[in-house]
Amino acid sequence: MAVDSLGFGDALATMPEQLAAAHEVAGKVPAPALPDAGAFDRIVTLGMGGSGIAGNFLQAVGTATLPVPVTVLKHYRTPAFVGPRTLAFAVSYSGDTEETLEMARGAHAAGATVVAITAGGALAQFAREQGALHVPCPEGIPVPRLALGALVAPLFVILFRMGMLPEAHAAKGTLAWHAAHPAEPPMMSHDLSRGINSPSRSSSASASSVRDPSFRTCPSRVSA
Repeated sequence: MAVDSLGFGDALATMPEQLAAAHEVAGKVPAPALPDAGAFDRIVTLGMGGSGIAGNFLQAVGTATLPVPVTVLKHYRTPAFVGPRTLAFAVSYSGDTEETLEMARGAHAAGATVVAITAGGALAQFAREQGALHVPCPEGIPVPRLALGALVAPLFVILFRMGMLPEAHAAKGTLAWHAAHPAEPPMMSHDLSRGINSPSRSSSASASSVRDPSFRTCPSRVSA
């Protein structure tokens, strides 16, 4: 009798490779397509369930160094504080999560810059129709919680390339470490500042690497 019908064990074992592949995809986004960091005074993440965890990770790790606050939103209505100077990451692995779609539409209507991170569905279609940046995720992952690497990496790589999150290299190491140690407590941003479990600590971000199209790095509900 199968005890791991969804293949969680195999998926966790390949999380570092998933993370590295997602970094590669986000690193290939053309520099002109990246948002201008100076245009924002707030970041919000829009996502539910397993996909919404990506926003929690960004908030926990990036708060110490990001120049603007991060708010994690997990509901239908777009708050009134979302506006033209808001960078909104809409995160839904399936692309068909109703709440995420509603928040993305609301954020766009309020003038926010929306970045979609999804494998497809209605969210990818919305991004195409509105001319928004879409960072694709690989298809075929059984549940969003097993797509954590594919959902988190674009957040950090895009913000790194915008010049807003210089500790993205350390965050990569932290996520890979937690993928291998799922029972351990979360590592917070003050741990990152000491370079704990960060194999890329020596790879500091230079000014010339920001917004460089050649940038590279290595390694709820089911519909979320």
